[in-house]
Amino acid sequence: MSQLRPSSAWTLYTDGSTNTSGSGIGIVLQTPTGLRIEKALRLSFQATNNEAEYEALLQGLELALHFGVENITIKIDSQLIAGQVKGNLKVKEPRLHRYFSKVMRAKARFSNFNIEPIPREMNQRADELAKSTSIGSTARSTEVLLEGEKMEDPRRPLHAMCLQSELLTKVG
Repeated sequence: MSQLRPSSAWTLYTDGSTNTSGSGIGIVLQTPTGLRIEKALRLSFQATNNEAEYEALLQGLELALHFGVENITIKIDSQLIAGQVKGNLKVKEPRLHRYFSKVMRAKARFSNFNIEPIPREMNQRADELAKSTSIGSTARSTEVLLEGEKMEDPRRPLHAMCLQSELLTKVG
């Protein structure tokens, strides 16, 4: 794992998707050297869009912690979630406050934590992963370790090295 250098800055892209078929999340965790870990999960409950966004962020943070990441930059296309985590926006919904509390506990486990709102087109790969699981076009969950370049072109197909299955349940 020394190749992954957990003490250097990693980048996390997350997205949630909800539609009439279900809810899913997409996660792309990128190492400082450009190695990408992608995860797509179908939620076992019908989530709101904001709940799905928070689920994706929480799962992405847990994945980063699993790899021993200390310094992380999160890039998320939800202005609301980014604003709440930064402290610029208040969490008004009680259901979202439970997610927010869990994110803040996870945040405290990193030495350096930065979250940046980005345009949706800069988050295409995480969006594709989330949408594919929300409509049920993939297995309930896939987790792949990918080798490749940085996310300048998030649509670039890469070689998958592992596959895992699981189903998430609602935070509560």
